[in-house]
Amino acid sequence: MKSPSRPETEPCHEERPLVLIVDDDLDVRESLVALIEAFGFRTRTASNGRQGLEAVKVEAPEAIITDLNMPEMDGLALLSTLRAARSPIPVIVISGGISDGDDFLRAAKDLGAAATFRKPLQVLDMIDTITGLTAHHA
Repeated sequence: MKSPSRPETEPCHEERPLVLIVDDDLDVRESLVALIEAFGFRTRTASNGRQGLEAVKVEAPEAIITDLNMPEMDGLALLSTLRAARSPIPVIVISGGISDGDDFLRAAKDLGAAATFRKPLQVLDMIDTITGLTAHHA
């Protein structure tokens, strides 16, 4: 006899992986929040690398998405600081609008970025990457 299946329930907030989004462009942050939350993740945001580091101290995310070109502390400095502190948090670096972006994305990979994406983003590829990076959380 087959037992009845349990109804699907929304996981509580602590069970959903947290993704920190670091970008100085408010429109990009809001778009990424809407997209990433639609796929079941929790999000926090910061507008530059310095704020991102502070957010990590408050609640360590399962993954970080950071833009490269930001005021105060850019994405490479954020990534470098996290790696110098031996942080295991996977970092996805995104870039757009700067002429030498590919060089910076290569530098991000050399510094230990888990993945890099150019804007405009390939949304499903990025979601697949986040899902893979946070799979241990489930």
